[in-house]
Amino acid sequence: MWLFLATEVLLFSGLFCAYAIYRASHPETFRFAHRFLDWRLGGLNTVILITSSFTMAWGVREAQLGRRRALAVLLAITLLCGAGFMTVKYVEYKAKFEHHLLWGTKFSPDPELLAEHGAAAHESGAETGWAAGTAPEALLPKEPPANMHIFFGIYFLMTGLHGLHVLMGMLAIGWVLRRAVRGDFSSSYYTPVDLVGLYWHLVDLIWIFLFPLLYLIS
Repeated sequence: MWLFLATEVLLFSGLFCAYAIYRASHPETFRFAHRFLDWRLGGLNTVILITSSFTMAWGVREAQLGRRRALAVLLAITLLCGAGFMTVKYVEYKAKFEHHLLWGTKFSPDPELLAEHGAAAHESGAETGWAAGTAPEALLPKEPPANMHIFFGIYFLMTGLHGLHVLMGMLAIGWVLRRAVRGDFSSSYYTPVDLVGLYWHLVDLIWIFLFPLLYLIS
């Protein structure tokens, strides 16, 4: 298990390094694209995952004490937290697709979005003139960076891969939850719960690094 977790750490460490190199090479792209990420949604997901990490750790403790009912309840809460995280991520991804903030394509504002978010700016004759950001009050540069799609390629790769790990963790939690309901665990045997807990904590830890890197550092 520890070897598997080490490979996961190496995988995301490589992605973090790629992110750091790209940010250092294209700071103007990062500053521009950063405005399209909603830190409130990212912060909500951070709270959800920290809560789930707490309930998972509590569940492992209840398994050690042989309290099967409490273990099942805590595992169910952790599973619900995972579902909540993915729901928020769906809302966030949906907005990105609607605004054409995608990987592999050059960014161009949708005419309807331009009218929705930039009408006031254009009517006022603001010099910045181009405001197709997710925030209606945002006034963005007239010409966005040409390689902005690369940033969102990194964004979707890192958050999408993390989301996939969350889904796998939810499947594992569902598996141990089913076994907990059947009464398979006791104070002398709770290894599966412990191992799933280790994996879930790693998933949470990875997000703790992703959140400030993508949402807070501008």
